[in-house]
Amino acid sequence: MPAYQFTALDAAGKQQKGVLEGDSARQIRQQLRDKALIPVSVDPVEQKDKHSSKTWFQKQITAYDLALLTRQLSVLVAAAIPLEEAIRAVGKQSEKTHVQNLLNYSQNSHIDKREQPHEYGSLVLWKVYFLA
Repeated sequence: MPAYQFTALDAAGKQQKGVLEGDSARQIRQQLRDKALIPVSVDPVEQKDKHSSKTWFQKQITAYDLALLTRQLSVLVAAAIPLEEAIRAVGKQSEKTHVQNLLNYSQNSHIDKREQPHEYGSLVLWKVYFLA
């Protein structure tokens, strides 16, 4: 199934961005409405080949940055903080914008992971980014 990048508004008027998989843009808009979101834009994500997935984040993450954020995540997860909150916290603490973009993109990749666990989530995007 193709991926679509969306922008939507929630009940409070806050803008939500992310990527969902669906057969058509119409199906994505319906998924957003089912989650009580108002679709603003739905555009197909263009992937040229396997290696182009790293260009989503403008700058490749360095080994030092990866080691640092992995260490930070391990400390937070060991302290029994849920993984989603740990990723959000590490993203806010990072001084490098490309690391923040990576972590924020994985957080905003879809709205409620408990409702639609089959959609792209943080861990799937990590796999795509680091193993591609």
